[in-house]
Amino acid sequence: IDFKLCRWSAQLGKEGYGNKAKDFIITKDLLERTDEENPLSTTQLINILNDEYGISAHRTTVTKDIAALQEFGMDIVTIHSTQSKYFVAS
Repeated sequence: IDFKLCRWSAQLGKEGYGNKAKDFIITKDLLERTDEENPLSTTQLINILNDEYGISAHRTTVTKDIAALQEFGMDIVTIHSTQSKYFVAS
């Protein structure tokens, strides 16, 4: 995925288009950073959004965004525990 596209999406988030940018970034990061042995927690995803892209997000919003991506057919596996973790299945 093109890094310029990520910056553009992050900029959209700063200009009020955060949901689309956030969904794109969550998708990108799950695809690039996760597998069965390396899932990301909700907190980790929130920190990535904030620290790397300047987009603030709440735990419940990220959970809903991931559920929406799953509904659209993205093969995201959820590991339910005290803190949910996610990875993209192969």
